[in-house]
Amino acid sequence: MGRLTGSQIDALGRRLRDGAAIADGDLDLLQELLDLHIPPLQYVNDRLAALGLNPHSRLKSTGTIIDKLRRERITLRGIHDLAGTRVVKQMTLGQQDDLTARVAALFPESRVIDRRALPNHGYRAVHVAARLQGRWVEIQLRTDHQDAWAQLMERFADRVGREVRYGQLPDELASGTMADVQLRELLVRLMDLSRVIARREEVMNAGGESPDDAMVDELVRRVRVDLGLPPPD
Repeated sequence: MGRLTGSQIDALGRRLRDGAAIADGDLDLLQELLDLHIPPLQYVNDRLAALGLNPHSRLKSTGTIIDKLRRERITLRGIHDLAGTRVVKQMTLGQQDDLTARVAALFPESRVIDRRALPNHGYRAVHVAARLQGRWVEIQLRTDHQDAWAQLMERFADRVGREVRYGQLPDELASGTMADVQLRELLVRLMDLSRVIARREEVMNAGGESPDDAMVDELVRRVRVDLGLPPPD
């Protein structure tokens, strides 16, 4: 497999971002670029496993990459999560900080993005972006409650459109039908759940007993039912 140069990647990104139609050859090049991320992604997973962690990894889909290029008007090399892996643990925010420091120390060329301090439309987690072999791998570190919320939002986005994950309300939710009103109410409930989870984790991290446990459980139950999912065990 040939090694794509930076200028080739930039040119490919511009064509994918700005072109009305996408050539099959450009999709092949994009897949080639994704394949180049497999070795560093495997290296990251091996290092995480050596810490006793259980990472779950993926390569970003070509359709999602093209959507991101066009939505954010960025360069292809500006996307640092073409390859990503996720670690989910039952832990306090302090333990999440400790884990972040241990993971970041494994990769000298890395940076930490704290989505707890700056949540992304309700999404909270800590990301470590590690650069290896000239490629970026995003490592998501989530508490079990942060992950539960993210999974619920994914299911909601599958139903109404992925743009809702980025704060954009799909046009069809503005039509005013009863079904759309219910979906808007579900989105509000998801945002409330994100805030309640964050408050609960902050209290527990400080050593207190969270008064919001019952509220979290009830909100999760209601969202799951509204999404057509079985209630939690």
